[in-house]
Amino acid sequence: MARTPAAALAVLALAVAAGCGGDDAPAPDRSPGSLTVTSPAFAPGATIPARFTCAGDGERPALDVAGVSAAARSLAVTVEDPDAPGGTFTHWVVVGLPARTTHVAGAGLPPGAHELRAWRPPCPPKGDAPHRYVFTVSALDTALGAHADPDAIAAHAIAHGTLTGRFGR
Repeated sequence: MARTPAAALAVLALAVAAGCGGDDAPAPDRSPGSLTVTSPAFAPGATIPARFTCAGDGERPALDVAGVSAAARSLAVTVEDPDAPGGTFTHWVVVGLPARTTHVAGAGLPPGAHELRAWRPPCPPKGDAPHRYVFTVSALDTALGAHADPDAIAAHAIAHGTLTGRFGR
């Protein structure tokens, strides 16, 4: 059976996408539309300070975002713990952040933003190995409202970026 150039390229693309396994750290998103997410509270992969967890006051850490394209109509933030005993636990979901947002303050949200899930600070079970907390900022092609389904974030995302912190008790 003869292969067309298109079929050969498709096979090559699948082979590259499969990659080679390795450590459990998420690979950085290098797509052209990726966002850069940082926090003044902790460095990527570092321990989240106690004041932002159940061991402290449970404040939300501030986030900074860069690289949002002009095509974005709004931003969304999710925070998940993929190491939770019952499976991934969602700690926070916010939609409706203005597309030109570059800083999400720890306290308060800008007008038009809606919490679909209120902030629950990192609080892994005592004795567990430190859990990873993945802060994701997604640029969306629409503005989602207060009654949006959190699954709509993935359906409307045109770019995203993540910041992972760790915390254990």
